[in-house]
This record gives sequence, C-alpha cells and structure tokens, in this order.
Amino acid sequence: MFVEPEPVRDRRCAPRLQKLPVAFLCGGQGAQSFQMAHELYGQRRAFRAWMNELDALVRPLFGLSVLDRLYDPGRNSAEDCDDLHLTHPAIFMVEYALGRMLIERFGMPDCIVGASLGELVAAALAGALPLDQALDLLKRHVEVFGRWRGGGGMLAILADPAVLEDCPDLAGACEVATLVDASHFVVAGNAAALAGGRRAASARRVGVLELPVRVPFHSSGLDGYKCEILAGLGMDWRPPVIPVISCRTGERLKHYADDNLWSVVREPVRIGDTLDRLEAAGPHIYVDLSPGSVFASTLARRRDGTAGRTFHILGPGGGDVRRLARVEAVLQARAA
Repeated sequence: MFVEPEPVRDRRCAPRLQKLPVAFLCGGQGAQSFQMAHELYGQRRAFRAWMNELDALVRPLFGLSVLDRLYDPGRNSAEDCDDLHLTHPAIFMVEYALGRMLIERFGMPDCIVGASLGELVAAALAGALPLDQALDLLKRHVEVFGRWRGGGGMLAILADPAVLEDCPDLAGACEVATLVDASHFVVAGNAAALAGGRRAASARRVGVLELPVRVPFHSSGLDGYKCEILAGLGMDWRPPVIPVISCRTGERLKHYADDNLWSVVREPVRIGDTLDRLEAAGPHIYVDLSPGSVFASTLARRRDGTAGRTFHILGPGGGDVRRLARVEAVLQARAA
C-alpha cells in the first residue's frame, strides 16, 4: 500500500525554521544494511519510481538487480551487508532517490554536503556529473577495489581522536580514515593493521566497532589503484546548479576535475569539522539522506541548538515513512 504525502497541518516549526537554508547530507560506506529504505520503497510512489529507474540503469552495469538483493526477504538488517558489488550502488541509489524525490517536490536545497561516496551522490544531485557517468564510475570502483585481497577494511574507534596522541600503538597500527567528533573516529587498513588496532584499543580499554566494509577506503592501501581508477575517465563535468561542500576540505567545491574522483575515496574525511564550518556561516536545516544517519547523529551530539534543525530519514528499526513525513512538513512549511 502506498502512503501519499499529505499537506502540512502542524506548522509549529514554521516561524523558527522557514527562513533557514537547507543542507542535504550524503554519506558513504559503513552504515548500510539489507532492507534499508524498504519501508519507503513499499509506501512512497516517488521513491519507488526513482529506485526502479536506478535499478534498471545499474542492472546491465553490475549484472545484478540491486533491489532484488537489497530487499531479499531472506535477509534482515542485522546481517552483514558488506559485498561491494551490492553496497556501492545501493548506497548511491538510496541517497540519490531520496534527494531527487525531495527536490522534485520542494525545490533545490541551498547546498549538499558529501562525504566519501556521498560526494559522488552530491555531484550527481547537483548536476555537476551526469547520472550515467556517475554510475559508470561506481562500476569502475567495484571492478578495481573489488580485487582487494588484503583483508581488513574499516574500524570505528569509540573514543576521542585525541587518544591517538598518547597511544602510539594505536596511531601506528592503522590510518585515520574519518574524523567524526569526540565520540569516535574511523581507521582503515589491511587485516594485520586492524588486528593491531584492536589490540591497542583493548589495551587502552577503548571500544571498537567493525564496520561492514572490506576495503580500506581513505588509506594508503588504495594507492596502487589510482591509475586504474582515473585512466581515461574523461568525465563531462558541468557547473553544479547546487553548491557542493566536500567533507575532505570542509569547503565548497569551486571546480571539478577527474582527480577529485580519486580524492573522494583516498583522502581522509572530516565530518565534524565540515559541519562546524557550515554552521559557523549560519544556522541551517539539515536533512540527512544517508543510511545510519551519521551526520544527524553528529549534529545531535552538539549542544548549540542544531538538534532542533537536524532531520534524518533512514533507520534500522523502521519508521522511515514517519521520519520522511516530518522532513516534508518542515520543507513544506519553509516553502509556504
């Protein structure tokens, strides 16, 4: 059964939020799961239409239906979803479909923030890169990085990054891939490096969480693949119609070049710093399109009022339709 969006009836949020700029937030690997956004797929026509269209484009490129595998009734959200052939296009599809659905109904956001794979989603949503070329690059990522045989991947360290200053064993074991905030950061490396990271963290009684990622993105382990990723790309870059802010630099991307596409997967990601810089320019309405809502969680941990302006849609325990309706209410009230 489809649930069509209804007009806003509760406008209590309007006076406080209606004049604020809107920022879409797009993330990358690490929080994906089987069945993600399935509730939206089943109940929202616009989202389902975009997912079906994207699946039709992806199927000949990857030789599989992402929808068939992602929404396999025999798989549940608690299982590891770590096959790059599925996760790379699935994350892109979900974020892009959500973004397009909201843009078509409420107009363009004032900016899009991209982290890792989410930066490629942002470029496509902003019109800087044609959709077919973005999907071709996803295919190349999967073909090239899918040959990684070093084991390991990515590991969340549940501590302030400052722990690295007085924990040389941890700092020397892995490479920092993502800086989030004082709650945690992410490291990457091969199997031996991650094992060393776990031992060092355990010795310091620091918690760790293994992410469902089997490639050490944002680390030197990828360096040998750079030429293959960039060889003969020749992307048809266009001026973005929506400003894109990169979590690599915390700044708006003023121009695009093929080399940006290597930096997206190789350079460290700085989520907390990027959000702080964006907020320093003025308050925003934040709409997190990413699975797991890493951006929304990061903003919610701040005590400067951003929690009341931060909205996420996707979650592992259902409720996606309800959360989407809340986002739609805010965006509709703002547009009124």
